[in-house]
Amino acid sequence: MVYFGYVVAILCVSQFVQAQQPSASSITACPTLSPRIGGPKDAHDIRADDIKAVGSLGDSFMTGFAAEGMRGSLLNITTYYEYRDVSFVNGGRPNSMSLSNAFKHYSGASVRGSSTGQRPPTFCRDLNCSSDLHKPDIDQLNAALDVAWSTNLNQELDYLIPQMKKLTGLRYTKDWKMIIIQIGNNDMCYSCNSRYNQQFGADKYYTRLDQAIDRIRREIPRTIVNIVGSVKLSSVFKRTRGQEYCERLKVPVVGLDLIFNRLACECAVDDGYWPQFDKIGQQYDQQIEAVYEKYKGLSNDSFGLMYTPTHFDPIDWPLEMFSNFDCLHPSVKGHQWIATTLWNLLFKNQTQRAEHIDSTFGNKVYCPTESDRLQLS
Repeated sequence: MVYFGYVVAILCVSQFVQAQQPSASSITACPTLSPRIGGPKDAHDIRADDIKAVGSLGDSFMTGFAAEGMRGSLLNITTYYEYRDVSFVNGGRPNSMSLSNAFKHYSGASVRGSSTGQRPPTFCRDLNCSSDLHKPDIDQLNAALDVAWSTNLNQELDYLIPQMKKLTGLRYTKDWKMIIIQIGNNDMCYSCNSRYNQQFGADKYYTRLDQAIDRIRREIPRTIVNIVGSVKLSSVFKRTRGQEYCERLKVPVVGLDLIFNRLACECAVDDGYWPQFDKIGQQYDQQIEAVYEKYKGLSNDSFGLMYTPTHFDPIDWPLEMFSNFDCLHPSVKGHQWIATTLWNLLFKNQTQRAEHIDSTFGNKVYCPTESDRLQLS
């Protein structure tokens, strides 16, 4: 009986240890992986050290717009810069958490695509993103553009694909790559405008996303695409309403006193419209899920698709996660939290990704083991 008790105790301890998720305070504190013999068999066999390039498609949330916050005053142009080197996907700033830096920790300097600095913003206009808006030396594989809509995904791919092909050190047809897509924030922000709202229906969103995924599947070999769900914009405005932390535009003569996020998102001026953001965001997420369902069965030795729902609510975020310039875009701290959260979710299955995430989820970074694989389903 004593022997049996020891066995039970050992088994319990073993199960407890296995249940603990290996994590660290930063990605650099995670142990690296021993080199594997042979490469991955297919998209379901990708380890953290198999990704050799990271790209992104999106809008100003992904460009790092105003991530450093107020730079003295509104007259300082660097307040409005894109801090692409801290973007949650492609940020290449040393010791900054981003998906690109996380993969680089496991694969070494051979990982391509990291954005290397900051630059003045360039804006898409009237649903069009001109071909000269990117700055390749800085942007690298961050194809996101300020004020980009879902209509601009194809234009961003027009930049990303040739840029990826000419990267020194990347074997375009052989190396595995990851592309993150998060789009739709501006679609929601202009959905109340009669000039544009016919462009932003859920069916059109599905078509544009479907076309982008199909193009990636056909033109970019060995790629894992991760579609990230909609940002809950209504919670952003509720969380920041009336907060002294946020810079304000005040014109007493006309009674104007607004946090800049109300100006950056046209439809947010009327708080009665905020519930509509939730409705549209839910519709977009349904379309993302439909695209995921269409392509998940097509995963093979050259393509794989992931869907990461955004089951974290900005209503719970500390204010410091927002840029204090407009209290809409993420701050450096916000980008690092998002990066950590997305990284942790890469190794969870689709059922686990559907669970609610509180603001502590991104405080620790998951350290994948040699048996961990990026989860496509």
